[in-house]
Amino acid sequence: MKWQSIALLTVVGVVSGFAIFSMAESPKEPFDIADCELREIEAEYAIYLAEAKKGNTCAMYNVAWLHHTGGYRFKAEKSDAKAVEWLTRAAESGLPDAQNDLGYRHINGWRIPKPIRAEGIKWYQAAIDQGHREALYSVAQLYDYGNRGFPQKRSDAVFLYRMAAKQGHEPSLMRLAYMYADGIAPLDQNFERALALMQEAGESFGRALYRVSFTFFNSGDYETAKLWMQRAAEQGSSEARVFLSKFDAKVQDRERAKNREYSPIVSKTSGYDLLLGLIKFGVALNSIAPDQSNWSEEQRQRAYAAEQERLTRMNNNTIDVGWAMKF
Repeated sequence: MKWQSIALLTVVGVVSGFAIFSMAESPKEPFDIADCELREIEAEYAIYLAEAKKGNTCAMYNVAWLHHTGGYRFKAEKSDAKAVEWLTRAAESGLPDAQNDLGYRHINGWRIPKPIRAEGIKWYQAAIDQGHREALYSVAQLYDYGNRGFPQKRSDAVFLYRMAAKQGHEPSLMRLAYMYADGIAPLDQNFERALALMQEAGESFGRALYRVSFTFFNSGDYETAKLWMQRAAEQGSSEARVFLSKFDAKVQDRERAKNREYSPIVSKTSGYDLLLGLIKFGVALNSIAPDQSNWSEEQRQRAYAAEQERLTRMNNNTIDVGWAMKF
């Protein structure tokens, strides 16, 4: 499936992950197109600006960053308008980092004088066409959670996560791992695949086992969760050992919390309030978007229904508890 087959041009949304610029520890060529990081050199804004005016794409990107932050000792005016101006110049010169950043700003209306949704979509598309992994992940998140006008199309989200994961993008690898662990459609539940992806993202085997154990803990299957945590502890997970030492208390805390959230009083509250309660007590650990503050009521209700469906599915599943015994 090609990226162009995904209907990005028809929708808009919000991005949950964004990294715009970074500082490097070791001095290098300040305008290296290979990474475009702002270097700790003895140079002020005027030097970067002069290079940017000569057409150096990385200098344009760094000038934008200096206006974005107010200089960071480089004596630049803090100005969102000027930051966007230089980001746009860098993006038009083909720099995918700048294209991704503009996509975020336009779609979110974040620190941009005049956000234009079509522009945000255009720049995300441009960055993705160059294989930019942060853009792939950001747009995958939009489809994953159906935020701000994006339809919830998890098949498209998985496709984009996989494209980013092929480049070693850790958040994409971890999101795919959790989707496999929870059996979130279109992926079938596959614990071996979940563990493999977590390890590919840099997790130790023990920590991966520990993370997957919460698929069971959060669904109320404490016996299986404890079994997985024991295997995790045997594989060297200190977190699993600590959790196991307090396991009974953790279960009691969770049950008390769940009972409070499902008390008759809850029937008088909105679905969104109940969803926030589920999030607070860890029930919805990885199945909803991390930022709900800007959700519409429709999105809140849809997320609540999806979480209830997931919990029901997990409670009804027949899981081979013995599978973890081989570790």
